[in-house]
Parts: sequence; C-alpha cells; structure tokens
Amino acid sequence: HGEVTDPAIDIFDREAVFIDRVLDPVRRATPGLRVVMEHITTRDGVDYARSGGDDLGATITTHHLI
Repeated sequence: HGEVTDPAIDIFDREAVFIDRVLDPVRRATPGLRVVMEHITTRDGVDYARSGGDDLGATITTHHLI
C-alpha cells in the first residue's frame, strides 16, 4: 500500500499525502519508471492512476475501498 505513516496525518489522507510527497516526485525524477500502485483505497489514488499514462497502473480490492 502506498501511504505515509506519520501519526500527524489523518488515516484517510495518508494515500493522498504519499502520492504528493513520495510517489509523484519519484516518478518525475525517473521518467519511464513503471509503477503499479497496489490496493489503492481512495478517489485520490484512482484519479492519480487514471492520469498516470502507460507507465502507471493500479489494483483495487473492494474490501480496501473507503
């Protein structure tokens, strides 16, 4: 799962913060890097995956959706 574990970040915001602080900077620094986001749980994760182009994929499991 892509999420930050900082206790100061609300549990429902952890995936979005991970995307902003970790995943997006890594992808920008490494063009062409192929990434699969496993078990995304939020609209932010879905939106990011949909906008990611051919080098970004994602999986969803219904019991992880919030």
